[in-house]
Amino acid sequence: MTQEPPDPESKIPGLSPEEEEALSGSGEKSDSGTAESRMFASGKSADEIKQKAEEAEANRTEKFKDHFENLIVCGVYASAFFFGIVCLCWLLNIIFPDKWRWLSAAEISKLQGFVTGGVIASTALGQIKKRIQ
Repeated sequence: MTQEPPDPESKIPGLSPEEEEALSGSGEKSDSGTAESRMFASGKSADEIKQKAEEAEANRTEKFKDHFENLIVCGVYASAFFFGIVCLCWLLNIIFPDKWRWLSAAEISKLQGFVTGGVIASTALGQIKKRIQ
């Protein structure tokens, strides 16, 4: 009997270098248990290890706060952009001639209430914050 060469599609591909490194566990991306054992083996006292853990926790908390602050800033910019578009639509429907207007009188009234209500609310909120501080 003669053996036929195996079909090239039936070969199992080898592991990539990243996969081999992950399986060996000797890479830089080791788990927290390995990092903890290295920390204990470094000869640091328990107080130093505790202080380092507290610093790491504080850094994680600050990163989260920074991320949340960035989300708030993006939300403020998006709200300001939306508010500007609404104001522009309201203004254009006021100054354009009748044949160019695309909003009815009721819709313009709603936009006017939204725009003026937003301005009054933001002014009042600013005054309230000033009084609280």
